[in-house]
Amino acid sequence: RKPRRAILRRPLFSATARNRTTRSQTAMNVLALAASALFIAGKVDAQALTNVQAEATQFVPYFNYDGDLAVTGTVFIESAGTTQNLVYAFRGMDPECINGASDAANSCGIHIHEGTSCSEDGLGHYYTGEVTEDPWVTVSFTSLAVDNSSTTGSFAVTTGGTADDIMGRALVVHAFSGARIACAIIKEPFVYPLVAKDFVPYFNYEGNLASSGEVGPITTSATGQSFSYSLSGVDPACSDGASDAANSCGLHIHAGTSCAEDGLGHYYTGVVLSDPWTNIGYLDAADGAASGSGCNPFSGATQA
Repeated sequence: RKPRRAILRRPLFSATARNRTTRSQTAMNVLALAASALFIAGKVDAQALTNVQAEATQFVPYFNYDGDLAVTGTVFIESAGTTQNLVYAFRGMDPECINGASDAANSCGIHIHEGTSCSEDGLGHYYTGEVTEDPWVTVSFTSLAVDNSSTTGSFAVTTGGTADDIMGRALVVHAFSGARIACAIIKEPFVYPLVAKDFVPYFNYEGNLASSGEVGPITTSATGQSFSYSLSGVDPACSDGASDAANSCGLHIHAGTSCAEDGLGHYYTGVVLSDPWTNIGYLDAADGAASGSGCNPFSGATQA
């Protein structure tokens, strides 16, 4: 049996009946947001930023790069005075970086540059003020063995600039050779509250459950979502927790964008390579009402 679902801009948010393994809110917290800002292939970075002030997304090829690498990913930045803390996740990186950087300048680097455009020269590494020696020369990534071209990690660099000073500058990714291969502009993170409500029956559901209520606010920290919920008309069989069936008592965002047709599979994207929704669900009271908080999936998507 499957209760109702609602449109959450895009993609869809759906609730499912008792046919999977989650038993309590404790299970929902297995992937706690405090553990990490980024998730990839089951590997979670240990450092989470508490106050993301800037991000670099929508990477494009460096203006004069004509190779085959197609970098995608996100970098989140938190500034503490004139030190920047960066947490990153990428795909499409240079697979030659699997053993780390070479002796070449800028090999496998992820660096903030002085430039303010990705359609022209990004200029040199950004540092200013009392910082008189280049702090970026030792900053590099190592590709993960999962596919030889993905990477996640974090580092801190004292640039001499504040959070305002780095805004609008180019963040550049380098190849194993040190060549500049990708660029994105640092900007303020795009964050706004999301809510799923006005639930309607799933397009092919013919049962008697009539779900209503609200899921939200749904907030995003880096690429992890956190939400609470208050629902009625959900499956009362979930009062004892989920069964062993897939998606039992689930509360999931799906890839589809319509409630009038198939909602497609669970929504996750970018550097997230395995389904983060398998342990997310609701614990129902016997009267068909359910409420809770602390649902923290890592979808790989930003709030936008």
